Amino acid sequence: MIMYGKQVGGAELQFIELANYLADRYAVRLVSLGGDGSISAAAVDSRIDVKVYTYNGKLPVIPALMHAWIDCLRFKADAIVSTAAIGNILGYLISMIRPARRVSLQTVSKAMNHAWLDHLVLRRFDYLVAGADDIKHYLIEHGQREDNIKVVHNWVDFSKRTTSLAPAEAKAKFGVADKFVVGCVGRLHPQKGQIFLIRAFAKLVAHLPDSILLLAGDGQEKNKLEAEVAAAGLQERVLFLGEIKGDDYNAVYSAVDIYVQPSVFEGLPRTLLDAMFFGKPVIATDANGNREAIIHDANGLLVPTQDAEALYTALLYMIAHDEERQAMSLSAQRTVTERFEMQSQMSKIEQLLA
Repeated sequence: MIMYGKQVGGAELQFIELANYLADRYAVRLVSLGGDGSISAAAVDSRIDVKVYTYNGKLPVIPALMHAWIDCLRFKADAIVSTAAIGNILGYLISMIRPARRVSLQTVSKAMNHAWLDHLVLRRFDYLVAGADDIKHYLIEHGQREDNIKVVHNWVDFSKRTTSLAPAEAKAKFGVADKFVVGCVGRLHPQKGQIFLIRAFAKLVAHLPDSILLLAGDGQEKNKLEAEVAAAGLQERVLFLGEIKGDDYNAVYSAVDIYVQPSVFEGLPRTLLDAMFFGKPVIATDANGNREAIIHDANGLLVPTQDAEALYTALLYMIAHDEERQAMSLSAQRTVTERFEMQSQMSKIEQLLA
């Protein structure tokens, strides 16, 4: 199993969960390219043989990739499972010398930074596992064969999504007791669209002075987002929690009154599925994977991408319609437990490997 492991995101954590699942029945070797950030953030099964290749910058990629390739040729694998462009390239290079079934996990659309290279490599895989229907369509549009694309929705391990904190206790934990809390969890990255949520929230504060925006996560966009908050004079209203995990991660959802997923584009975000599982009213942008989980006016609200005014209007609607908000929350819980449970999704991938 080969991944890009420097960054920590839902796709990386999901890949490690799959490795842990497969380790119950198979000998698994996990190769992490770029670093061990993802592995450090996750609990990797002790039965898994882990190898990390750390490098920084573009030029060191080539010697690191060659080093990993030579190392991996010492092993005979029955199947190679990879994710991210660099992982797919290494998987393909290994299979040229050591033939094996090749399966690539495609967890987000609009992610082909070098489309010609992705096209060349992925067409030589036995299966592409798309984490959402939208990803399947994206792959087909970029020249992949429909017959070897299998949709297996991104999942969440709901057994880990429990918290002992009631909403009031969770709010007190984060210093927002007695406030109306809007929340968003995710990497601080242009893809995630937090800047549009901040602009929507700036308008909401005038309507609801006791409101607070919690942003959980870290990333390259942090300085820009903090500057946006400062320019709007919202330093006391927008709280950056940084990267959170474990009990704190679950507690954030308990503290939230309305959850917003303002993504510009997506695969099928696990943070959105988590919010649905916790029974939170959800507002999401009408971006690819989001609309596979959210049905507008049924289990949440969908708004156009990159539209702060639409987010603001949706927030006002949610706040003003208490009964509808509760009904959508219950519907969201039912949707997510029926369609995105971890074990059933991973068993589908296991069948492809067999």
